[in-house]
Amino acid sequence: MNIDGHGGRVAFELLRQDPEPSFSERWHRVADKRPKVSPHAQVIRQQFGPEIAYVVEDPASGHYYRLTEAAYFFLGMLDGTRTVDEAWEAACAQLGDAAPTQRECVDLLAQLQKFGLLLGADPLTPEILAERHRQSKSERFKKRTGKFIFFNVPLINPERWLERTKHLYKPLYSKVGLVLWLLLVGSALFAFLSNWRKLGDGFNNFLDPANLVWLGVLFMFIRAIHELGHATACKAMGGRCTEIGVIMIGGVLPLPYCDATSAWRFPEVWRRVLVSAAGMMVELVVASVAVFVWLTVDPATLTHALAFNVIVISGVTTLIFNMNPLLRYDGYYILSDITGSPNLAHRAKEFWSYLLHRLAYGVKGLRAPRVRDRKEAWLLGVYGVMAPPYRILIGLSIVLLIASQYAALGIILAIVLISVMFVWPVLKGIGHLASSPKLVGRRVRAVGVCAAFLGLLFALIGLVPVRSGSTAAGVLEPVNRAALRAGENGFITQILARSGQELEAGDPVFVLQNAELVSEYEQTLARLERARLTFARATEKSPAEAEAAQNQIRTLEERVAQLAGRIERLTVRSPIDGQYVALGGAGTGEHLVGRYVQRGTLMAMVMTADELVVRAEISDRERAYVFRGTDEEIVTVPATIRVRGRAFDAIPARASSMSPVAAATVSNPTLTTRYGGEILLDPNDPEGQRTVYRYATVIVRPEAERDTLQPGQRVRVRFSAPEASIGRQVLRKARQYLTGRFGV
Repeated sequence: MNIDGHGGRVAFELLRQDPEPSFSERWHRVADKRPKVSPHAQVIRQQFGPEIAYVVEDPASGHYYRLTEAAYFFLGMLDGTRTVDEAWEAACAQLGDAAPTQRECVDLLAQLQKFGLLLGADPLTPEILAERHRQSKSERFKKRTGKFIFFNVPLINPERWLERTKHLYKPLYSKVGLVLWLLLVGSALFAFLSNWRKLGDGFNNFLDPANLVWLGVLFMFIRAIHELGHATACKAMGGRCTEIGVIMIGGVLPLPYCDATSAWRFPEVWRRVLVSAAGMMVELVVASVAVFVWLTVDPATLTHALAFNVIVISGVTTLIFNMNPLLRYDGYYILSDITGSPNLAHRAKEFWSYLLHRLAYGVKGLRAPRVRDRKEAWLLGVYGVMAPPYRILIGLSIVLLIASQYAALGIILAIVLISVMFVWPVLKGIGHLASSPKLVGRRVRAVGVCAAFLGLLFALIGLVPVRSGSTAAGVLEPVNRAALRAGENGFITQILARSGQELEAGDPVFVLQNAELVSEYEQTLARLERARLTFARATEKSPAEAEAAQNQIRTLEERVAQLAGRIERLTVRSPIDGQYVALGGAGTGEHLVGRYVQRGTLMAMVMTADELVVRAEISDRERAYVFRGTDEEIVTVPATIRVRGRAFDAIPARASSMSPVAAATVSNPTLTTRYGGEILLDPNDPEGQRTVYRYATVIVRPEAERDTLQPGQRVRVRFSAPEASIGRQVLRKARQYLTGRFGV
């Protein structure tokens, strides 16, 4: 992206066209005062991007205030002997156009006086003292109650403990510690990616009631470790952490927190970034250890399930929440420090509000938000556009995930989400249009612009037809193929082929072990030998005994031959010439070694690559929407195929046939979560073969031959449907969901 492009230049030039007025109607109230900055206020020089800024710290209250170089120069002139007007005149003479305006100076002095950082013979504005007392109480109340939604409950002051143990954890926040962290996390990531196909079984039971208790306990533990990481990093970098407590969300759900705001005073950007990133780094250490535990212990144990929970909790919270700057968590503060744009979310909101009022509503004389340059204008603009939709997307995803298992709780959360993210902003917008003093003389135009925008939006959503269709998971298979199934019950001990290896008919592929079958075979052989000895003795004594012994020999010989055949079937051989395709994709299928399989279990496939088709599984709900005609009309439905890992290469195709009825099983198990696919298996099925939803199998033939297509590759098939508006498609999805969950 060209950061100095046309859009950023126009916005930045517009801001420059509306400069702050140099004079203020309140200037006479402060011009003759002789204040000075309180001696207990500490000033720290910091680098914010290309700018130098100064942070004023009030140790008594723990507040921090960021000043520009011009504002700091103005404050530096206030030594108790100069008047405010003299200091401003000196700033104008020294700084020229960069000097602060009278309005900025009045606002700055008012803020400093409000928080007790300005001294003088008499207050600048006496009413501010009462306002300061009132606002301080209000801020303390809001901080503790969180508007009666997020209650802050302080528990301990860890400063003394952090000081005593500083020698233990400070070496971790060094170059050596960084190298060790990279080695641990990197090796865990490599091990995880090498075994990612094993994730499917864990997700099947992830939201089971029995697992929810463990999820809650582990989530609290990991969040506590996360906050402890912030606290130790802040202390190691020279800051203080004076409060650790819990935030009671809704008065019910406790989440740990720590006060590491002293990191704001660090002059170096890398120190502030390290404190913000420390929580995520500690979480990734815990996740890395959990990866090795998950890969080592028996999958049937509780330890394996707990390790999987830790991996998911740490990975999801780090990638989707903490690391992402679009949410106001660690990644947000890291981005603000790196770009030198503090208070990014609020300033982006002000930036777009100014553009809306200035360009759309035609309001003039507004105070333009301060923007450093075109790059920062681009940053504020892009952030303001991307952050709200992302927050809505995350909220909807969480609601749908919970509703898929707990419908009643999902409905409650959906109502709260709609109220907070849609209803309340709309009501605030209506109130702003009706009563905001900014819109005096422009209110009719503002209402007209909003009405036109909403009308256009509703037309686009409800009337304009757009491309419609449905997707299905599939796998490339040759027309000529044969399944490798277990001939007998047993444990898999050897896999003698790799995926893609050429096999000839009769080549051994799997070796199974059945100790009971072998033992029975050996016992039957021993009985046969005894029967033959008995027959030899009986021929000398009694013809009747000899005949009985001979009959027993024939029976035992038949049994031995039968058992020998069953033992032979413990070696699974290729029935045809072709390529070996392991379930789950590339490799040998090592995850199957040691697994007990029953006779008839599908273990792998042998295929020829002369003609390939896609065997896709489309849900029963989508089948009726896409394939609306008779079976003969299936071939008229166009489709496109995208091979996994090459999403930008669309291959045209056509559906050729479809199973007459949908079933709670799939034709190829590699498409299920057990083998790294996306089709969910029913966790209540002891055999692990029944799917949560019903699927119909559709055979799709590529219309163009591609040399890169290989048997066993997973693909995503998109079937085209008649065009429909976005609104109709959303309503259809909502109706399908409600029908599936509640039968309405």
